[in-house]
Amino acid sequence: MLLKSVSSVFERSASASETLIAPFLALNRPVFDPDAIAARRRLLRRASKFLDTLIRWRKYAGEKFGIGDLCIRHLNNIVLPIAESGWEVGGEEITREVIDRNVGCFRKLTVHILDGCHNAARRDTRTESAIKFLGVLK
Repeated sequence: MLLKSVSSVFERSASASETLIAPFLALNRPVFDPDAIAARRRLLRRASKFLDTLIRWRKYAGEKFGIGDLCIRHLNNIVLPIAESGWEVGGEEITREVIDRNVGCFRKLTVHILDGCHNAARRDTRTESAIKFLGVLK
């Protein structure tokens, strides 16, 4: 019961983050604002801390209630888009820090992605994003 309660809180938080960030990601060319660089770095730090917390919870709870899928979803929908939008101004640095902290877990998540995808198109996009995050493609 406790595992489900905590997992549902993580799920709601990830969904809320996706909802809040979607309009900003839809803007392909936002107006230049010098404060945007610092704000993006803060948001990326917050998203990476949440990802670290999800990963720690995954180590404790295992694959119950889809925690591994939630990690991948947060990675694909929040962390990677924020990092890529500011890759030259800190996105790469923060992404590499996240990888260094959790390299073993990301390998396990990549295996989880490969094992859990039966649809070939879905497998391609999920695998590509995980490999890109691990730094193999970039």
